[in-house]
Amino acid sequence: MSTTQQVAVRLTVRHLEMLDWLVVEGDFENRAEVVRVAIEEMARAAKRAETARRDAIAYAAFPDTAEEIARSHAAGIASIEEEPWEKWW
Repeated sequence: MSTTQQVAVRLTVRHLEMLDWLVVEGDFENRAEVVRVAIEEMARAAKRAETARRDAIAYAAFPDTAEEIARSHAAGIASIEEEPWEKWW
């Protein structure tokens, strides 16, 4: 188990009420757990955003060619045409 350190923060009454509500609702054991989970979620979201930003840069640097787009479009149409629609209707 990792060691923890205590950190003092100032929160508004509204924020404390939100923390307590989350604990009372049974989703978390205590305020500290709420804060830990919130930090972890924010870090995951930031990592996903960074990955998306890098992917966008990479795709912009190497955009699909007209031939690749046409092949993708044709494959999508073929996939739809091959679907056994009768079984769904």
